[in-house]
Amino acid sequence: MLLFLAALYLSSSLIRAIPIPEALAIGVAELPSPTTCLCPNRRSVWDILWSCLTTIFACSWISIHPNIPAPCEIWWKISRRRLELMFWTLIAPELTILWAMRQWYGARSLAREYHGQGWTKTHGHFLQMGGFLLYKGDAAQETLIPETFKRLLQNGKINFPSITQEKIQDRSKGDGLSKALVVIQTSWFIVQCIARGVQKLDITQLEIVTLAFSLLNGFMYFLWWDKPLDVRCAVPVYLLDQPSQPITIGQDPPNDTDKSIFRRIYSSVIQISGLRVSFVSWCRSGPSQAWNTIKDAEILSKLLAAPVYLVFYLFTRPLDMSNSRRTLSSGGMRVSTFYSIDVGKDLYRSYTISASMAVVFGAIHCIAWSSTFPSDKERVYWRIASVVISSVPCTMIIAGSIGNPKADHSGKTFVGGIAKFAVEFMLVYLLAYVAARFFLLVEGFASLRKLPPGAYTAIEWLSFIPHI
Repeated sequence: MLLFLAALYLSSSLIRAIPIPEALAIGVAELPSPTTCLCPNRRSVWDILWSCLTTIFACSWISIHPNIPAPCEIWWKISRRRLELMFWTLIAPELTILWAMRQWYGARSLAREYHGQGWTKTHGHFLQMGGFLLYKGDAAQETLIPETFKRLLQNGKINFPSITQEKIQDRSKGDGLSKALVVIQTSWFIVQCIARGVQKLDITQLEIVTLAFSLLNGFMYFLWWDKPLDVRCAVPVYLLDQPSQPITIGQDPPNDTDKSIFRRIYSSVIQISGLRVSFVSWCRSGPSQAWNTIKDAEILSKLLAAPVYLVFYLFTRPLDMSNSRRTLSSGGMRVSTFYSIDVGKDLYRSYTISASMAVVFGAIHCIAWSSTFPSDKERVYWRIASVVISSVPCTMIIAGSIGNPKADHSGKTFVGGIAKFAVEFMLVYLLAYVAARFFLLVEGFASLRKLPPGAYTAIEWLSFIPHI
């Protein structure tokens, strides 16, 4: 990881390192295009593109901390899962924040529960991400989720793992220095955007998009700072032939998952739409079973099966990111992609904070409200998309009040009525949100084709240094 980041930095430096001969004569007809810049106080489109791409890559690929894959899992399946995480980070980064928050609360809860055994949040993350694999003799049985881990300990069927925090961190592909480099890269980008604003220089739409990613990335890195990065192998834990002395540990936190915001929203959408088919099981059943469901229910024709499958996927996958606690089936060798333990009362707090971060994420795009766009239509579309991604999380908070145990769920009060109304149109909100996110991301790159002159002016850093 450290070598890769160093290579990115060096390649960026080499792009600007080629000297220009003084004797080179350039006629009027041979002037360079705006994409290339020969002036020290100017920047080119390639400079802007490179800076944004490296920062977006750092936020959406390097910063993501996936769970541990199954033993001997094919490399392309691991890569496909990593690409899916990158996709959702680009389209809905606040959902990645929500997943990270659930894991952070879960790791903290596990660290407190096993504090007497010397566990830290790193141990909690490691158990939660599928870091312990149960063996019976030489045969792997299943990945230990926290519930199974606790039950086996209480029954004396396994010894408590003696792995230290240092050994867990040694399995991680990212150390403190490599993480610091990513934080420095994103922080430096934020500083540049602030400096351009102070000097009244144009900030491109792509830089606005990247700025929003950078700010959320800092919070996400805080949540996952203690989680090992890209671990590929779990630690073996062996079943004992003779039960040992059971270990006394803390009690489980109160189960509050029935009050999950998105699960309640999901149930409400099903009731309102009148569909009796379970979205989640339908999407996970595979193409053949999905087609049989469509054919037997006579809902849609074969030509519409693929688009509907995609829509259901875009709707149900965020449900997993918001509250995925699926119990492993017997013999399961890895936890689910967005797994975390039940965090009890902290779940509603996670939803509220992540939705608030989503509002901030959308509001950042409003910085370009009065910026110069290649066309007036693009400016109008940008404004609409910015309002959508800023307002939808607000409706999620309102609808999420049904996940609050103290909230009125009947819809008879004013707040309850608003929450019920928001739930009824939740699917429309989500589809509009995804469409708006796609547009903002694509428009950020498309706007590079026609930038205002001020966008090519580089920052004069000397103006920030006090001098006479």
